[in-house]
Amino acid sequence: MKIKLALFYFIFGCSSLFAQLFEDETAALGIDHINYDPNLMGGGVAVLDFNNDGWEDLYFVGGQYSDHLYLNIDGERFEDISVPTGLDAIADRYTSGVVTGDIDGDGYTDIIVTTWQDDHTILLKNINGVSVEDRSAEAGLLAKSWSTMATLADTDLDGDLDLYVGNYLTFDGDPFFQNILEPLPNFYYTNNGDGTFVLSPMNIIGGVNGCTLVSSFTDVDFDGDPDLFVLNDFGQRFTPNELYINENGIFTENSEAYGTRSAINSMGIAVGDTEELGEMNYYISNIGTNIFYVPNSDSTFIDLAVEKNIDDGGGISWGTFFTDINNDSYLDLYVAKGTLSEADFPLNNRLYLFQSNTNKYIEVALELSLADPNKGRGAVFADLDNDGIQDIILNNIKILESNSGESKVYYGDKLITNNYFKIKLQGTSSNTNAYGARLELHADQRKFIREIHGGSSYLSNNSSVAHFGLSNIEVIDSLVIHWPGKSANTLYNLNVNTYYNLKQGEEPSIIISHLNTSRNNITPSNDDLIIELSPNPSKNYLNWTISRNTQFNISSIVIYDTNGRPVKQLEDDSFSTNSGRISISQLPSGIYHFTIAGQFPPITKTFTVLK
Repeated sequence: MKIKLALFYFIFGCSSLFAQLFEDETAALGIDHINYDPNLMGGGVAVLDFNNDGWEDLYFVGGQYSDHLYLNIDGERFEDISVPTGLDAIADRYTSGVVTGDIDGDGYTDIIVTTWQDDHTILLKNINGVSVEDRSAEAGLLAKSWSTMATLADTDLDGDLDLYVGNYLTFDGDPFFQNILEPLPNFYYTNNGDGTFVLSPMNIIGGVNGCTLVSSFTDVDFDGDPDLFVLNDFGQRFTPNELYINENGIFTENSEAYGTRSAINSMGIAVGDTEELGEMNYYISNIGTNIFYVPNSDSTFIDLAVEKNIDDGGGISWGTFFTDINNDSYLDLYVAKGTLSEADFPLNNRLYLFQSNTNKYIEVALELSLADPNKGRGAVFADLDNDGIQDIILNNIKILESNSGESKVYYGDKLITNNYFKIKLQGTSSNTNAYGARLELHADQRKFIREIHGGSSYLSNNSSVAHFGLSNIEVIDSLVIHWPGKSANTLYNLNVNTYYNLKQGEEPSIIISHLNTSRNNITPSNDDLIIELSPNPSKNYLNWTISRNTQFNISSIVIYDTNGRPVKQLEDDSFSTNSGRISISQLPSGIYHFTIAGQFPPITKTFTVLK
């Protein structure tokens, strides 16, 4: 025990680390999901705001078990809406991966699910944030294969999302990896702009079929259009990893020139500007040693995994991502681990925290309660409770019915006091999700880069909310947004510790703010300040009551729509009464947020207007 404590204090004595423990909140949040896949390879998970209420929801792929869609209720619990939404209509499908995006531009994020051998990709149309319908046939997604990763981007910059589906291999006996016949060709679907697709021959020069597990659109050469990484399993036997550079809609395979043509067993990809050089770095997970590509001055890439202490040569790595776990302003790295054996053989996940004093990473998953020795697959990040601290979502896999390995949700430590900044982009002339957008935040003589992706990690989709940890930085000089389609705008006078929504062509609006509050100060809890609204749903009026167990000054009571725009503000003289009635007859049907602010983080109660 003394040795363990000494190690603990050594790790958290480092200046750039914080003694936080992640909490496994899976059961407490109401999430109960198992991904069962005897063919070893599935396990996607996606983050999306299904009903546009500002709280990000979760979609878990189930393999031979049912997929699940969980609705986030104010970050405090999740409601399984799989049956009410009609998701159970695909309960008999053998699913693998998932990506989400607004396919038809109606403002609601749709769900695309890949499937196992001899089935087609599924398009679940989001109907007004209430239900889903299988529109695969109407959308033209009828090509069958063993599909793995799906990824979205506006490849031709016409304002809608195109779809690239990675396909795996054919085999003639079990286990499949000992009886491979050949790799399968991937699918490229161009969006017609109305929610339908055409299976098209991609304008590719030099591509060869590979056993694709992961594909991800990212702007490698920073010219404003999406390039494409295609990462292949069995790269030594068949096709190594490929990199397609997009020049005016023509994709040229250029991995040799860029130095990324690795003949490995690629499993996942993480994307981020970890070096603050203004260019993306790429971490590729593998069976064995992983790869960390950092750009040279001549635009080629060099593998610095060993130098940075993130090569991780033990076992099999899967889902992976960069995000700032402790808000110290440096991107950290998470890697899901998991065996291919049927036995419950433990293989701990990895969390690498960046150390600014050494310019390297240190692995601390076990110390932070994140090891989770199950069969990890898909892994994503999101700030599920909107506290400014990133959370981790993991979809484990069961190969046998007897295996352990439920999906997990880990909430970040509430004691982190570093500042943050968050913004959600909403495209108008660009695609709604702003996939392909690049953000540059300037502060404290530094430049922080984020890129919004429609699919990465392993068969998964991270949060599309751009999150910046800021440490003790108090002033944001500017935020430059490069929208898909090569337009750009610059924002000033933005606050730290604030979650913004930005609709293209408009001014940003605040979703949640922790401005001018210390994380160490006493703030109202749900027991101190309780909001009651009735009737809910409402039509013409809303009764509100505020119960205060502790005296706090209220500075404003505002109703916001799901885009963060204020639609109703109460008069100041009503605050002292703690109750009242407000007319909402002018508000259209939808979801709204009744928000109280003061010298504490805003407290919000959601209600629905039905006309």
